Amino acid sequence: MSSSTDFTQRNHVLMSTRPEAQSFIAERLETRAIAAGDMLFDHGDPIHHAIFPQSGVISMLSHSEGGKSVEQVSIGNEGFLGFTYLMGGSSVPARAMVQVPGHASWLSITHLDEAMQRFQCVRAALLRYSKALIIQLMETIACNGLHSAEQRVASWLLLADRRMQGHTFVLTQDGLGRALGLRRATVSNICSDLQRAAAITYSRGHLSVTDRNRLRAHSCSCHDRIEAGMMIPGVQDNLLS
Repeated sequence: MSSSTDFTQRNHVLMSTRPEAQSFIAERLETRAIAAGDMLFDHGDPIHHAIFPQSGVISMLSHSEGGKSVEQVSIGNEGFLGFTYLMGGSSVPARAMVQVPGHASWLSITHLDEAMQRFQCVRAALLRYSKALIIQLMETIACNGLHSAEQRVASWLLLADRRMQGHTFVLTQDGLGRALGLRRATVSNICSDLQRAAAITYSRGHLSVTDRNRLRAHSCSCHDRIEAGMMIPGVQDNLLS
C-alpha cells in the first residue's frame, strides 16, 4: 500500500468534511490501486476497514446458490464501503468486487470511530451518503424488474462515465454481465448497438461515452434519480459543523 500523499483526494465523502477532519483522516489512510475483478469484501466478512474509492467503480453483488450474481448497488468516488457499520452491523452484507479499475483508500474502523467522535462533520457526511445509497438500492431493485437490458446497461455506463469524469475507462463485458445478471453475448450486442448509435466507443475493453445525451436516450428513468442522489457537495460546501 502507498501513502495517501501519493495521489490527489477525489473521494467526495471525505472532501465534504471540514479541512481539519480531512487532514486527520488523510494521515491515517492507506491507498492502493484496485484492479478489475479484485474482491475487496466477501459476504459475511467482518468490517475491519471502511474503503473510500478515489476512482473506479465497485459493485456490491448478491450471489445465488447456482453461481449467478447480480449487482445490488454500485459505488464510486461519491461514496464508501462499510456503511452498514454506521447502522450497527459488524459484517459485510454482500460481496464487493471491482468492475472499473482505479484507486481506493482504506481507513481502519478504529480510526473511523475516532474521526466520528472528534468531528461531527465526518459522521454527518457518512450518514448523508448512506441515505443516498439506500435510495440507489431501492431504484436498482425497481429497475431490474421494470426495464430492459439495454436500458440498464445504458444507465450503468452513464453512472460510470460520471464517476470517471468523462475519461475512457477499462470495462470487461464479462464483468458488466455479472453485475447486471446478463449473458456476455447480450452485453456485447447492446454495446455494439450503442456504438452504432454513436453513444459510445468500445474497443478491446476500453470504453468511452462519446455522447451522453444519446446514451441517456437509451437509458431508463431510474438513472436521473440515482445520479441526482449521488451528487454529494464538494470542498466548496464545507458548511457542516
